[in-house]
Amino acid sequence: MQKKLYRVERNNINLNKIYETKNRSYGRSLGQNLDLNSYNHFFNKYFEVMTKNNISVDFLVSLTHQIHALGNLYTKILNEAIDDEGYINIYKITKNENHKNQRILVSYINYFIQSFDEENKFPYFNDGSILWEFILEFVRLNLYNDSTPRLTSVFFFKDIKSCDYHIQKHLNGFGTKYEIEIIDEISHFEGDMTIIDNVENQIKFDDLIDEFGDYWSGKTTSEPIKEIVFQGTYKYIKQL
Repeated sequence: MQKKLYRVERNNINLNKIYETKNRSYGRSLGQNLDLNSYNHFFNKYFEVMTKNNISVDFLVSLTHQIHALGNLYTKILNEAIDDEGYINIYKITKNENHKNQRILVSYINYFIQSFDEENKFPYFNDGSILWEFILEFVRLNLYNDSTPRLTSVFFFKDIKSCDYHIQKHLNGFGTKYEIEIIDEISHFEGDMTIIDNVENQIKFDDLIDEFGDYWSGKTTSEPIKEIVFQGTYKYIKQL
């Protein structure tokens, strides 16, 4: 891997100070204002249900948000969407055109809902990227477990153009670019950020697994934005 790389920051950093990824990882930044562990129960049950039902990946999140907000009042909405065969018509609940012709057995919904209690409460996703990151990690662990995990890493770019893309796409146009130097590498993975960015929220579970499999296999789009998922030590050389 080349020594000279680039990184985007929203917070102040110290030039020429040596940083360790274990202290500044992406997962730590995601969990800065929330407890990522609070999502563990949700995702355990989410994957149990979704691996047996090829429906849009956003439905159980939407259901969880509605129960979080409405409590038992949401049961009436669910009951009205049950057909004669014991399935819930997802479109009747969400009114989302992308959910047409999608159904899930009532037994799976009951299992999912009843798994939550006072200890494991229904979460609310303030940051949509959390869902993507947990599913990315699910794919990595099951299919590409030799690759560098994202949540315990930091991200670098090979060129300024990619930094500018990241700033506009993910940081609402606010971010500072720095040239960085690798001091010591533990591991790294190079993936095309565009694959992740092109995924729509209503994609079906099996299709999402395929898309994220493409990311972890190192495939690229026609206009790739290469991100370096890095673990090790590095320092900032200069602000650009």
